[in-house]
Amino acid sequence: MNDYKSEIEILLDSLDKSANSNTAWLHFNINSPSTFDINAFLLKQLQTGFFHFTLVESDINRGWEHYVSSFLSKNCKDNMIMLQRPGTTWNGRTELEINSISTDNAKELLVDLLTGERIHFSKSPLGTQLDKAEAEKLVDNFVKYIKTHKSRELTFYNIAPNFLWTTEDCFNSDNDNTRLGYFESNGRDLVLGVLSNDMEMNILELNILMTNGYC
Repeated sequence: MNDYKSEIEILLDSLDKSANSNTAWLHFNINSPSTFDINAFLLKQLQTGFFHFTLVESDINRGWEHYVSSFLSKNCKDNMIMLQRPGTTWNGRTELEINSISTDNAKELLVDLLTGERIHFSKSPLGTQLDKAEAEKLVDNFVKYIKTHKSRELTFYNIAPNFLWTTEDCFNSDNDNTRLGYFESNGRDLVLGVLSNDMEMNILELNILMTNGYC
């Protein structure tokens, strides 16, 4: 078994602990780089259900399994089957608030979540925060890992975390059992878009890092 962890996984695990979060990492390939518009692209992923599907995939890969139910196969007793729970995390909002931010600003947001300095986010009383030097090194390594080589340009986006159901929404009396919550509204909800442009290969990819942070 390979115990190697990429800088992405290291960051996600650290955010889980510091922000008391179920951190998600979503990956999207861009088929038409020349006409890409992030607002239109994300809205399409939400409307088609592919955003939710990708979140479920991340949820399983990271070991949370909040959006699936597990069953033993009747034909094979040792075979566990996962079925996606009915419903969606998207709350139907179509007006997405997306702002391009600098690399330094993106790093600042992540460092704040890791350290609990409460510049942009609240501090989890149950979290295990890092000192600033350790947090900055971790975030620097993450950005270098994503960049991979000199011809790859990165663009960061701060996306308002208001387009997915909150866990509180799921307990409202008008929920028809189709609402699946993600955001916690405890001051640690983050949606950070990372657009990666490989100019040599003409490959455009969008990755989205999301945190919630309960308690």
